[in-house]
Amino acid sequence: MKESKRPAEIWTGARGVRGVRGQLLVGAVLVLAVLMIFVPLLVQWAGQESRWTVKQQKSSVMFALADAAVDRGTWKLKSATSTYAAASVGTVLAGYNFDTVYTDIEGGTYRLRFSSGPSANQVTILAEARDNLTKQVRAVRGVFENVSLPGPMMSGAPSGIRRISSAPGAPFTPRATSIFPAGPPPNTIPGNTRSKWSPALPPTRATPTV
Repeated sequence: MKESKRPAEIWTGARGVRGVRGQLLVGAVLVLAVLMIFVPLLVQWAGQESRWTVKQQKSSVMFALADAAVDRGTWKLKSATSTYAAASVGTVLAGYNFDTVYTDIEGGTYRLRFSSGPSANQVTILAEARDNLTKQVRAVRGVFENVSLPGPMMSGAPSGIRRISSAPGAPFTPRATSIFPAGPPPNTIPGNTRSKWSPALPPTRATPTV
């Protein structure tokens, strides 16, 4: 016949079970405390990342609109010799004096203005773009000069051709092969137009009217 456990042994076993349960409870509390600290931080970080991504996308849209405005202005200047000559002396051209808002690109609107200078025989294009949703504005300015090409360049000779570089801070580089950044270091590639790009203007500089 087996002997029953003595009261001391029974009490010791119960205390052991309670001790294990207590340790598990402490561990669970610690895990919950860690989650309560880090989960909100992760949620906040994810939200900030999402907002930053959306902001970058909208900024890209505005710069694309400004790029399109400069492309439109470049096309207009190159459409006829008389057009460039008129713009270089400050003659106002309809549609290119902030008097027309273009909506041909989805996501925003843009407008542009021609002005003479800053030097003789140069034309400045100021392009402004506005996002339809946020109403934020970005602007880009380009200075164009009509130049004649040296004989070696017309014949395709490599003499005088140097590397192409963009002005520091410029939001984009011209796509057309006849457009290239000027200034140090000098750049020369085939084409009949020279451009000098400046960084984007502050968004509060002007607001297109609709």
